[in-house]
Amino acid sequence: MLIGLSLGVAAWAQAPADPMKTGSAVTTVKVERMVAATGVKDREPVGEAATFDAGLFRVYCWSLVRAESVPAAIKHAWHLDGKKVSEIPLAINYARTRTWSSKAVRAGNWKVSAVTEAGEVLSSVSFTVTAAPAQ
Repeated sequence: MLIGLSLGVAAWAQAPADPMKTGSAVTTVKVERMVAATGVKDREPVGEAATFDAGLFRVYCWSLVRAESVPAAIKHAWHLDGKKVSEIPLAINYARTRTWSSKAVRAGNWKVSAVTEAGEVLSSVSFTVTAAPAQ
């Protein structure tokens, strides 16, 4: 019993007292606003919409992110008709960050989710790209 007790004390003494040292601490990241747009100018979204014409080559997903500690990271996961088609990593280097990703789009129902490194969905935006009319 004395051996078991001493082994338990030795294991406890080796455990790091500060979870930050293990790299397992979770950074709190929040998405305050997330929109789909035709572009970004001066770090702000332009042409916000829920429906885009298929003639538009690219759609931007813009996010306003707040983080308790930096650096941190999120991903924009782009889905077309329920299937993930792209995942774009985004660095969060400031407590308040405006960040975005863009994707060449085609007709269908799109959803972009802001996701933590642990896989938690923070926010999402959905939009539709309409098919070009037949000529």
